[in-house]
Amino acid sequence: MLHRLLYPARLDSAAGALTVRRAQPDDLTAMRRLLASDPVAANRFDDAPPASGRIRRDAAAEHPYLVGFTRILLDPGNELVVAEDADFAVVAMMQLTLIPGFSRRGASRLHLSAFRVASGAAAEAHARAMLDWARTAAARLDAALVQTAVDATGVDARRTLEAAGFTGAEIGYRTSATPASLATA
Repeated sequence: MLHRLLYPARLDSAAGALTVRRAQPDDLTAMRRLLASDPVAANRFDDAPPASGRIRRDAAAEHPYLVGFTRILLDPGNELVVAEDADFAVVAMMQLTLIPGFSRRGASRLHLSAFRVASGAAAEAHARAMLDWARTAAARLDAALVQTAVDATGVDARRTLEAAGFTGAEIGYRTSATPASLATA
């Protein structure tokens, strides 16, 4: 947990007020819905919602997410937050990771991942408010840089980030790895 962040945090979005708070286990279904609704990332999930949009809520489906949630909760350099609208519906989520640095004269970075915002008329305004909050959080954590990665096909995400002052300064690369816990003999 990033203990220097203060919760709840009230954000004034152009589409209405949001409240940012630490994610709780009860938020898992809403967070899974946000992840699965991302058209760019939809093929990464074995429990993508059917046409009804309903997410299975059973122990087997939620277990990997609960394990990941617990790992984040126990890691002092990580935080998982959600944003609620005035009706207490989870409309956004974001994982923050504080990365100590050696380059840039030892500057720390705040990395944003799993950033999702519910689609709809308020999406752009909510995304902008969350990104502004993340920049404030970075300053509070004494990070000199806020960074994130976007899928190469994520045109809307890039536009939102650029409107919030982020620049496409680097080209990122990745490859898959098989975790030892999943490797077969």
